[in-house]
Amino acid sequence: MAIAKAHAFAQGNTRTAFLAMGTFLRANGNDLGLPDRTAFGEVITAAVAGEIAPQDLEMVLDRYVVLLSGGEQLRSWEA
Repeated sequence: MAIAKAHAFAQGNTRTAFLAMGTFLRANGNDLGLPDRTAFGEVITAAVAGEIAPQDLEMVLDRYVVLLSGGEQLRSWEA
């Protein structure tokens, strides 16, 4: 959330935060299995705007975090 709320870029702050989250998850042997990325983007946008509490976003994320097959992990140079 901090990356998205920092507004470090003129555009793309939420996308950057989403990419960072995905990289973190994959580096730790997980990924997001999202059936509808557009709807999920709307949830993240609402969370950044303060319309959804961080713990509620965490509950949504928890439903879609999946273990990569074989527990694969990215090495730091692959992130």
